[in-house]
Amino acid sequence: MTAMTAMTAMNLLTTSLQPAETPGGAPRVTSFSATPDQDPMRNFGYTVSAYALIWVMLIGFWLLSWRRQRALEARLGEVERSLEKAPGRAPASETLGRDAVLPSPAHFVFIPGVLLVGLVFGYVLGARAVRAEMARRRLKQKELPPAVDFSLSEEQIALRDTARRFTRERIIPVAAECDRDSRFPMDVFRDAWELGLVNPTAPADCGGNGFGEFDHTLIVEELAYGCTGIQTSITGNSLALTPVKLAGTDEQKKKYIGQLTAEPILVSYATSEPDAGSDVAGLTTRFTRHGDDYVLNGQKCWITNCSYARWYVVFATSDPSLRHKGIAAFIVDRDAPGVRPGKKEDKLGQRASDTAVLHLDEVVVPKANLLGGEGQGFKLAMETFNQTRPDIAAGAAGLMRRCLDESVAYAKERKTFGVPIAQHQLVQAMIAEMAIKAEATRLLYQKAAWNLDHDVRDPMTSAYAKAFGADSAMQTAVDAVQVFGGNGYVKEYPVEKLMRDAKVLQIYEGTSQIQRIVIARGALAG
Repeated sequence: MTAMTAMTAMNLLTTSLQPAETPGGAPRVTSFSATPDQDPMRNFGYTVSAYALIWVMLIGFWLLSWRRQRALEARLGEVERSLEKAPGRAPASETLGRDAVLPSPAHFVFIPGVLLVGLVFGYVLGARAVRAEMARRRLKQKELPPAVDFSLSEEQIALRDTARRFTRERIIPVAAECDRDSRFPMDVFRDAWELGLVNPTAPADCGGNGFGEFDHTLIVEELAYGCTGIQTSITGNSLALTPVKLAGTDEQKKKYIGQLTAEPILVSYATSEPDAGSDVAGLTTRFTRHGDDYVLNGQKCWITNCSYARWYVVFATSDPSLRHKGIAAFIVDRDAPGVRPGKKEDKLGQRASDTAVLHLDEVVVPKANLLGGEGQGFKLAMETFNQTRPDIAAGAAGLMRRCLDESVAYAKERKTFGVPIAQHQLVQAMIAEMAIKAEATRLLYQKAAWNLDHDVRDPMTSAYAKAFGADSAMQTAVDAVQVFGGNGYVKEYPVEKLMRDAKVLQIYEGTSQIQRIVIARGALAG
């Protein structure tokens, strides 16, 4: 009976601590605390106190029963002994029964004492539990990254506006000419470097600004609005410095990243080969050990900034049959004997960006220039792509925004059937799709960049951003040409260049098909 009473009390206490519900079923804040955010902790403390009190009461009742049992046994012994000495007295059971039903004064002291001890013990235990839980939650709160905020800080707005103004004043005026002549404007690059728009992710201890990836993508989108070819070469340095930042020693970082922050130079990242583009593990450029040095032989292709680079990050293998297990990465100086930039590619789009072949003939590389270790090159290349794919999506967003602006301006001026074509619903539908794709791509690349800045490793989101952004940019550019009609097909108007520039977004740094393989494998893996 005592146990049943205790369990009933326990249920009543714990039930009373649960948050009440509104008629709609949503939890309603109870009156246990002054503010709603304290209620869960108070309820937690009350629950611990209630359980402690009930258990102390149960133990107390058990001790009380045990004590009474012992007293009854002692009393029975005394009665039996008295009967032996005085025959004729009442039976022992009757005498014992009359005495047993009369509680002693100690009972009235013991029961309240048990309750008091239970209350004190429960309060102390509950208070300690609450303090421990609050401390744990505060620690967890500190470890969590800040909540998502879609607004930009004042510094980020200033950075974006600086890049936007630079694009308007320095890139757009020369973009068509550089495209026609297939020329990279070094004067524009030097001006961008002076403004801090080049190498923004270079660490502060190497003389850089130490910006995060999110800040970098803001710059990329603005530069791409003017010309994705010029933007690709300007931001190509970030691609090359990323593996150094990820796997380089302190000496390597200070030497090579320090060069980027000390003067306006270009550098290159070299993985692609004639027979190994998306299949990085299939590369055939070889390295061999010669004492404390390495010797590299092979050919790289599609290398951005190859003709201008001061140094290259080159990926090579000790044995092609080892696939990804045999790959290593090296920093190769341009002036090393055997390093020779080759033919410059005559491309369909992004013609302002320098793209060329790199020849490596018996190039001696000191052991100090090995990035990471032998066999670690493939992982380094994949992580580099993971960190730079948001940049491709940001470039796609910039190109789409330019397509949208050009299409809107043209649609308001061009008239057919007596009205501006902006009033035709099918033209409106294309413009609406441009706006949707540009905004969706921006959200994806910003999420991917935010992940990287907060040490959330999520290659899937980078792949989402790259695949969706590249495909959307291509479709948006095609639609922009369609809005312009016949005028969109001639070089006098800007959209034909935008369409040519967009295509390579679906190819470099992992084709759209490779991104879908990455995404599918991740989805199927659960």
